[in-house]
Amino acid sequence: DSNYIAAMGPPGGGRNSVDPRFIAKFCTFSLPKPSEKVLESIFSSIVSERMLSFTDEIQAMLGKLAKATIKVFNFVVESL
Repeated sequence: DSNYIAAMGPPGGGRNSVDPRFIAKFCTFSLPKPSEKVLESIFSSIVSERMLSFTDEIQAMLGKLAKATIKVFNFVVESL
């Protein structure tokens, strides 16, 4: 037995369309782009667990860190 997991974006920007006969061999899921609030919630919960050993001063910056990271992410996505 083997499992195969793949991800791809929509055609455009150097990405080609995938033949429907090929896609028919897989179970495909389409997910909408998450909102800024959802991204911030996900990232904040992940980072907050990793920052438990840091001082309270550093942990207080968690919200700013999440927002800054999302801004960088959006900039990179728009630049591609």
